[in-house]
Amino acid sequence: MADTRVLMLETPIFSHYVSNSAHRTTCGVDIIGIAKDADEALKVTHFHAPDVILVDLQKESQDGYVSLVKLGKVYPRAWIIGRVKNLDKTKLLDAIEAGVMGFVSDQTCFYELIEAIQTVTQGNAFFPQAVLRQFVQGLQHQTSASQILH
Repeated sequence: MADTRVLMLETPIFSHYVSNSAHRTTCGVDIIGIAKDADEALKVTHFHAPDVILVDLQKESQDGYVSLVKLGKVYPRAWIIGRVKNLDKTKLLDAIEAGVMGFVSDQTCFYELIEAIQTVTQGNAFFPQAVLRQFVQGLQHQTSASQILH
């Protein structure tokens, strides 16, 4: 079976994985490139057909979600994983609406990243515990605030 082809978009936090060829050759993942912005990512997807696009949602501008939608329309076969640090409910829902199927945090280790890639390429969503906890706490805080107001 061929390696899963991954394009990293604005994800310097994971660049150390790229330099470790031992990990890359044994885990079934091939990092085909690192794009600095959505325009460069569009060019790479045209020539290299990634299976997964890993996007740093913290670095993406306000138009970042528009870029995600654009990437998804230009190359809909690629699964998108977003790297998040501080994610509120609105941003999470915007990312999901833009086509993000999985999330990793800035604390993600190499093996969790590989698990995320494998999970989304099987058509399943990937939410690490830290991201889920943050999302649920945000919902609880919002619910508590709305109950106080009523």
